[in-house]
Amino acid sequence: MQKVQLDKITTLQDQNRQEMMNEIEQFENTDFNQVTSIGLKTKMMSEFMRKERDKRRRKMIVDQEKQSDELARREIAVLDKLKQQSKQEKEIMYEIWRAYQCKEVIIQNRMLRDESYKNKQELNIINMKFKEEEMLRTLQLEFNEEVECQTKRQLEINVEYKLQSRQHNYEKCKSIVDVLFEIAEQCFEHIQNQDNVSIKEQFLRENHKLFIDGKELIPYKRFRTFDPIKQLKLQESLFQKEKKFLAQQEMKDYIEGSGNWNFYQSQNNFILGNLVRYLIEQQIQNSEQQSKTDIPFLPFKCAIIGFAFSGKRSISELLQKKYGITLLSIDQLINELLEYLYVYQSSTVHSQVWDQSLISLGSEVQQCILQGQHIEDELYVRVIEQKIKRLFPVQNFDQLYEEYQELGQQEVKHAKIQDISIQEGLNWEDFHKANMVNKKLFCKGWLLYDFPHNYNQAKLLEKYLTGTEPQDNLTPLEARLQQAERVVKPNPYNIVPRTKSPSGTGVCVYLQMPSNELSLRRALGRRNDLHTNSQYHLDTNTPPVDNAPLIERIKPVYEVDNLQQTISDKNSYFMTQIEQIQNWYENFEAKVVIEQDEEIIEQEEIPKEIEAATENNNEEDQLPQYRDVVRKVRKNEIIKQSAFQIVDASVNVEKVFYEVDKVIQIQLEIQAQIVQQEQRKKQQLQQQKEQEEQKRLEQEELNKKCVQRPLQLDVIPQKSLSQSGKDLFYKLWNSIESKYTNQIEYSFRWLREQREFVSNYLMDIQKKFIDLILTPDEKLHFVRLYQEQYNNFLSENPDLAEEDACKEELHQRVDDLFDQIVDQIDQKKEDLNIEKQAIVASQFIENEIDLYLNVIRLILQGEMDRSTNSIQLLNDYYSILEGIDLPEMQLQQQDLPMVEGDDPFIRLEKLVSESQRIYNGEEEQVDDKNKKGGKAPKKDDLKKGKKGKEVEEPKKELQNPEAQQAIALEKQIFKDRLEAIKTVAQAHLRQLKQAADQLYQKLDDWIFYTHHTELKALESICGLFRQYIEKEEKIQKEIQLKFVDVIISHEILNFLTPIPPPLTAREPVTKSRFSVSQLYNIIEDLRSITSTHLLIEIKALSQMLARQSGVLKLSPSQWMKALKILDQNGNFNRYVNVRQICTYLILLTSPVPREEDIQQYQQYLGGAQVNKDTFVGAPAWFDDYEKVNEEENTNYFDRVTYIKELLFFVHKDENDNIGTKQYLEILQVQGERYLDYLLSRLN
Repeated sequence: MQKVQLDKITTLQDQNRQEMMNEIEQFENTDFNQVTSIGLKTKMMSEFMRKERDKRRRKMIVDQEKQSDELARREIAVLDKLKQQSKQEKEIMYEIWRAYQCKEVIIQNRMLRDESYKNKQELNIINMKFKEEEMLRTLQLEFNEEVECQTKRQLEINVEYKLQSRQHNYEKCKSIVDVLFEIAEQCFEHIQNQDNVSIKEQFLRENHKLFIDGKELIPYKRFRTFDPIKQLKLQESLFQKEKKFLAQQEMKDYIEGSGNWNFYQSQNNFILGNLVRYLIEQQIQNSEQQSKTDIPFLPFKCAIIGFAFSGKRSISELLQKKYGITLLSIDQLINELLEYLYVYQSSTVHSQVWDQSLISLGSEVQQCILQGQHIEDELYVRVIEQKIKRLFPVQNFDQLYEEYQELGQQEVKHAKIQDISIQEGLNWEDFHKANMVNKKLFCKGWLLYDFPHNYNQAKLLEKYLTGTEPQDNLTPLEARLQQAERVVKPNPYNIVPRTKSPSGTGVCVYLQMPSNELSLRRALGRRNDLHTNSQYHLDTNTPPVDNAPLIERIKPVYEVDNLQQTISDKNSYFMTQIEQIQNWYENFEAKVVIEQDEEIIEQEEIPKEIEAATENNNEEDQLPQYRDVVRKVRKNEIIKQSAFQIVDASVNVEKVFYEVDKVIQIQLEIQAQIVQQEQRKKQQLQQQKEQEEQKRLEQEELNKKCVQRPLQLDVIPQKSLSQSGKDLFYKLWNSIESKYTNQIEYSFRWLREQREFVSNYLMDIQKKFIDLILTPDEKLHFVRLYQEQYNNFLSENPDLAEEDACKEELHQRVDDLFDQIVDQIDQKKEDLNIEKQAIVASQFIENEIDLYLNVIRLILQGEMDRSTNSIQLLNDYYSILEGIDLPEMQLQQQDLPMVEGDDPFIRLEKLVSESQRIYNGEEEQVDDKNKKGGKAPKKDDLKKGKKGKEVEEPKKELQNPEAQQAIALEKQIFKDRLEAIKTVAQAHLRQLKQAADQLYQKLDDWIFYTHHTELKALESICGLFRQYIEKEEKIQKEIQLKFVDVIISHEILNFLTPIPPPLTAREPVTKSRFSVSQLYNIIEDLRSITSTHLLIEIKALSQMLARQSGVLKLSPSQWMKALKILDQNGNFNRYVNVRQICTYLILLTSPVPREEDIQQYQQYLGGAQVNKDTFVGAPAWFDDYEKVNEEENTNYFDRVTYIKELLFFVHKDENDNIGTKQYLEILQVQGERYLDYLLSRLN
């Protein structure tokens, strides 16, 4: 530094010296002779120019003198400056010394300042670290409080879910109880309709079956008209499923001989049932092979589920990084689908090929979103299925095996994965790096994380990926067999239980959390530093406190899909679904059997002959000797893994990944072994085909050498049925079954409808007839007219009633009344007989019998067609097996004609005999009236021509005894069912006849009883009138003449004293609110202490209200505390608006009006100023709360009107009007009631 200053001083001195030398040199080089040359040149100019030149000359002389003076002055200055040079050098040296001293001082000061700054900085670091620790502690406290709050909320949600489940169970129990009550009501109505105390077994059986199957009960048909066609059509369209179910149950009882058909022993053709079962099994197996899903076979298939923040995404990304698989997220797939749809809708390019299935699927999803509805589970699953199909093409096992070989995989034995979970002191970071190396190259596939969420999604996902149905649902084969067993049953067979098949998702890994609190802590403890983009966690990765202001800078992580409010909802919902998901996936299992050849060494005893030849014979008691033999033994090792695996997710992510990876490796090894085994099977099948082909060629060569072969005649030749033949027989049986079941179910359903219709219609006729009997007439009018005339006569002429002539006249009037009413009774009897004849003439029962016989004809026709077609099926099937040519197709079975006649029993007999004749193939017997004693032509003679008999070739008959037995049994079954139908039909016809006879007899009895009882009632009332005539008394009691009795009412009296006037209106006193009189007194007291500005001091108001005895019993201090809420000036113990306190006391227990109540009330009031009539007449929200109940024999006290008058008196101005705005502002307070608002400060 000192050297630099010396260099600067030297440079400055050189510059000054150079400047002085330049000035001296300039002064010495000045030319003073230049003026002379100018003067010589001007002699040749003109006079004028000469004068001008003289002027310039003089001027130049003056300038030269000035210049000479300036040069002299500068020379003197230069000399003075040279004299001062030594002095400046001394000053410069002093300044150099001074600068050096200052430098030392500055260095010392800087060292002291740096040390002070360092101490201060260390103190600031300590303070900032302490501040960061305090802020971190505060964050952790807030974090714990928030976790506790969310935990409580989640517990409340769990309780709510339990309450919902309990409510659901309660609703189920309630529905069961309601059904039981409904059954009881229907039983009561059935008893009423049947007019019998007993209940029919068939009615109870039907309701019992509906109740057991969980279906709704079918209510009785109700109609009150003789032409109930409209009501029938309306009721026929209801309860279709239940009616079909009852028809199916009736058909089942009919075929099995149970229920209403238990009187006959039913038989079953097991041979035909076995044949049907065989055809169905072959057809279903063939269709299942053709209807397999087109989802490709992939070695890596996995789904990861768990609670929120259990590590699903982290583990999925690690698996993707290790195995190179495709991650599938349902949210991302939905967004991609909607984006694809948006591009399609907004694109104008038509050359691009669009996937219409994706567009259709995206439109359905978009429609749900636009309508604000939840996306259906099936749409989610279809989106996943479409994505998998687009990512991975379908491959057969040959292509898979080629790809497997290209990856360099070798057939290796199964090696157990080392379990390191028990090792202690393991460096998980190093182990994780080593574990991330993929040793399974054959691992193409997908991983679906955070799906499925519930049981329905898991079931649909499995259905779309593999076509698997739940264990509770019937398989297509089981369902079809059950359907066929309704017609014919096979021999009893054991249903093979379903084995656990591989799942379409491969394996579902559930990341289990020990508690929901841990999930919440993981979610709520996340923090993000936006400055450095670093991630921290308040539990596991706390931010450092020595990097201030990091704690102040970090912010909570905000994610739209993982808000704090939704985490608890998601976890609570998932908690209710995880058990069902686990139960579903436990039905699946990945399993493979590995066959391995192992060489074992066994000891084999040496044979005796070898032992005798090799050993010494002199040795005695020699022990048997053994030799080691190497043998190859095939051992089977089973690798299996359940489709649902649980992994503890509460530990570190490396350990969780290791546990999940173990599951994945087992799955990959199983899939690789499956590919290898399929390839081996294919190779073995190819070798087997080659061996069979070689045997066939050898057999052909052998046959050529043989001239004759023995023929076995005792064995029936058997042929196999081709697939086309099986399909043909299956279609034939389907047509037989569908036609029979539809016809029989329709018939039984119609029979049930007719049975119910007849029962209800007969009851309806009876009710209509009773209504006709109870039709009011003029009998009661005549009785009351006579009673009134008699009482008026006694009132006007009390003395004449004592005379005998007057009594005789009154008795004569009674006789005239008797004759007049008897005429009406006889006319009513005649009308009832006419109505009864109309009912009989309607022939309702006869028409129903005709319809019933027609339905019986349909049942017989169905049985005849079923039996004939079944026999034809058996004939064709066994003929093909025995190699017999099929006979020509027979003509269609003849339809059973309808039999006419009057007697239904004879018609039924003819129907049964006709069906038997047609079934046996017999010709109809025709009576020929022209020929007597002639015989009907034989069946064989009809085929003869004019030239003689035709020669028929002998037909080959079935030799299989099983077929003969089945055909004979089928004919016997038809015969038995024919007899059963006949028995049931005869019983039902008898019931219909009995019901009609009972109805007609009941109508006759009612007509006789009505006529008889009405006459007796008339005689009784006439005798009563004669008694009053003899007693000379008025008939004050109410007398009513009914059609069966005379009623004398002691409660209704004529000619009595008038009712006393009602009492004066009074208000009932209650302890919950002030009466109107109390309110008047309170308002008058308040007016006495009110100032001119309508203000009351709170202290005076409190003392006055405390003295009031009534509803609110508070001390003055309590009133002062409560009235602070009404303080107008904002200062305590000041003033209260009198209108406000009066309004609240008047409407003390009334509810505070809502915003819509205020708006409606304002509309009723009208303008800004309202008079008294409008105010009192306007409806208010408190009308229902303020009104009082009416008291007997007392005028009504209109409290609502008085309340409105008090409010108008409190709020009116000098013009007797109310300001609507100010009045409504006073009404709007916080709280449910005005009482709650006044006492809110006391709580």
